Amino acid sequence: MLYQICILATIEGPDSLKDFLKAHGLFSKVSLANRLPLARLGVVDGRPTLWSAAAQDLMDLVYSGAEVRGISCAPTATLQKLNGAFFIYGQRFVQVIYNPFESDPEVGKPYLRDPAYRRRLVVLRMGTPNQEFEPILELDPPAAEPLVINPQLFELEEGEAQNLFRVCSKVALPDAFLLPPTLSEAAPESYFSEEEQEHPRLEVRQELRRIADSDLPSPEEPCLMSLWRVCDEPLLKDFLVEGSSLEITGPESGPTLTQLHLHASHPISEYRRRLMLEPESLPGPAWVPVFARSLREDMEDLLPGGLALKVTPSARDWLVGPTLRSEQPPGDIIGNWHRLEQISKGLERDELQNYLHGRVLWPSRDRNHDMAERLFISNFCRCPSRDAMVQEAWRLALCADILRTGCEFSGQRLTVKRRLELWTSAGWPRLSRPLGRGPWILQHLSSDGPLDVMKWRYLLPLESLITTGAMFRLERGFNALNRGFVLSR
Repeated sequence: MLYQICILATIEGPDSLKDFLKAHGLFSKVSLANRLPLARLGVVDGRPTLWSAAAQDLMDLVYSGAEVRGISCAPTATLQKLNGAFFIYGQRFVQVIYNPFESDPEVGKPYLRDPAYRRRLVVLRMGTPNQEFEPILELDPPAAEPLVINPQLFELEEGEAQNLFRVCSKVALPDAFLLPPTLSEAAPESYFSEEEQEHPRLEVRQELRRIADSDLPSPEEPCLMSLWRVCDEPLLKDFLVEGSSLEITGPESGPTLTQLHLHASHPISEYRRRLMLEPESLPGPAWVPVFARSLREDMEDLLPGGLALKVTPSARDWLVGPTLRSEQPPGDIIGNWHRLEQISKGLERDELQNYLHGRVLWPSRDRNHDMAERLFISNFCRCPSRDAMVQEAWRLALCADILRTGCEFSGQRLTVKRRLELWTSAGWPRLSRPLGRGPWILQHLSSDGPLDVMKWRYLLPLESLITTGAMFRLERGFNALNRGFVLSR
């Protein structure tokens, strides 16, 4: 397996990076040209601010015709404000572009896989301003966030990468820092496999999310759909591939929230864990903890209610099991096999239809609905929890509700109230939303077990409150005792 590694290098005092690269056989993989001192980019006192102690060198690099990239430690909201801002030095202008690949897929394309590049990448381009501009500052560094110019990418085999990060966790480089690597390609049997020809699982999931209009969150989106989407988020994927899991939490009468349970079992995953939880413990430049905080904020913004981090010794298995043939007799009742068949036909590309058919429908071709459900979950909608009971609640929520109604995978969305109506029996469970805003509150009966409560945590939006222990109330026109003293409508 190949790992892609991003190195952030500056010129700060003695050139320790060159000796380090030579000692570890990496000198030919990394270009040391065009390194500049640490710059700063942000919004100070409401004004766009760019500072560099080597402003002349920075402008020469921009006007050499090359597109100058930088990794910023500024919050995403700040970078969005800076997008398109112009700065002047002498008689030359430079424009800051944030997320240029959103409008032009080819720009920044080699960096899309790396989670840090994807959210931290800014591009400096020469241009003529059509709006106000600010001068590039050279004296007295402002209170703006660090900006590392000209980051470098290179690849290593897994064994070499593990050895490198075993060393990096102990050796301090005052002028450079290696970001945790990202896996260039997951194993074919992995849930995260991206092989376009043999195992296009990721492409199928992307197409399913497009159909479900689930690329962006919705206020009434089920928690299950939210977690299904973020499992493929590059910022989280490497954690999950290495055995981490996403767990939903919620005390009695408390909101449904999410935790990322970090599992570290080798030098790379341990390095990744330390950057997220203990950035001050990693050797490197003084700006590393600032960069780590920006990544933490990116992760917390992925889901409503944030994303807490916790260390766990237990690993989540993300390998897809073998496809077994159904031995059940043919099923005559319309069920989820037929619904999955319709979902397959809704995919635009034939190769994606064929792949879903081959992984799910053909092995269960005797209309074995249960087998088709489990194969679909294993390949395309895996529960991110490692807990068996929680996985069963995920299966119930997906198969008995989301697949059964067919709304999400046909481009429709059920409202929270309409979803509840499909499950309501004698007025229970009950749903409320005080003042018509804020989190949804679902009240369960005292007899409902943890599996049913967990199922509802997946079906309601994140931050919803689930309470249990409610009792039937005898209300005129709602519940009453008949002549046989039996509770009835």
